[in-house]
Amino acid sequence: MFVLNRETGEPLFPIEERKVPASRIPGEEAWPTQPFPLKPKPFARQSMTEQDLTSYTQAGHDSILKKFRSMRYEGLFTPPDLKGTLMLPGSRGGAEWGGAAYDPKTSVLFVKSNDSPEIQSMKKVDQEKEAKNQTVFQQGKSLYMTYCVSCHGKDKNGDEPNYPSLIGLKNRMTREAALDKIKKGGGKMPAFASVVKGKEKGMIAFLYEREQNSGKATKMETGQTKAGADKYLNLTAYGHFRDPQGNPALRPPWGTLNAINLNTGEYEWQIPLGNSEKYQDKNGPETGQEGSAGPIVTAGGVIFISGTNDQKLRAFDKNSGKLLWQTRLPGVANATACTYMANGKQYVALSVGGNKDNPSGFLMAFGLP
Repeated sequence: MFVLNRETGEPLFPIEERKVPASRIPGEEAWPTQPFPLKPKPFARQSMTEQDLTSYTQAGHDSILKKFRSMRYEGLFTPPDLKGTLMLPGSRGGAEWGGAAYDPKTSVLFVKSNDSPEIQSMKKVDQEKEAKNQTVFQQGKSLYMTYCVSCHGKDKNGDEPNYPSLIGLKNRMTREAALDKIKKGGGKMPAFASVVKGKEKGMIAFLYEREQNSGKATKMETGQTKAGADKYLNLTAYGHFRDPQGNPALRPPWGTLNAINLNTGEYEWQIPLGNSEKYQDKNGPETGQEGSAGPIVTAGGVIFISGTNDQKLRAFDKNSGKLLWQTRLPGVANATACTYMANGKQYVALSVGGNKDNPSGFLMAFGLP
């Protein structure tokens, strides 16, 4: 966190410029230094060692240990590398789009944080070579395995609720609607219009399981382009670092709520936010979970925050971090809540994601009796 004088831009706490690792990708030059604030301390983990790896099974531990040792990892600013790079906090880590909440009475900032290591897998892409002699279906499969597999999985099962399953897509969405979604993106999914241009038939053939009679890809459908600079792509963007059984590779907590005093640069408190009963040790602390929603803090001294996969909306005491109240929502609420007054009564409202019974989601409001 950088704390600056809003009138002059001068830092209120010391910042050091430190050397960071150089890039080894051909044609790429990373900046040689980066700024490191000395206060406040980072609210997300920025490094990990072999001692931080999980051991849910011996085989699982051995697998992630081998992977950990095989990658390039030199700390926070390790650049993408053809060897594979470990990222921590990761592209989903640290503070998310929900932002932070500030209490002007105490000068304390409340921020949700994620610790979510992931692996960058850089590959030189030669689309013309890869598309040669492929059927339209195979071309679509190749596109999927390059751009979509890290979120939606090799088997298209996804990772609900963040990454939806694509199994049975033909029963839920027309081909035209699916192609429009792919081109324009939405939510965490970026737009892939430039990627699928000229290859639309292949993408649809694979997603809608139309392998028979898909035919050979034409020159137009391979999306061949004129020779130019080499292109390197991260084939595992937004993916998690997990063992072969799907267990997290990093020990918890995976999500925290932090109270940082901006006058002193010190922490008032830090607590795990969210809980996975599957991974919680017996009588141990909550595991914390990833989440995109940010907190709000009221004049009455209450923090409200949602966004964790346990589908809960929680209220905390701003001074101590003590849990005051919680309720289970019908879905994950990745939106930050809001509060308002109507007819002399205060409400907290938020948008909640859909579930099987109501895929379109909910708008929910809460108030004291």
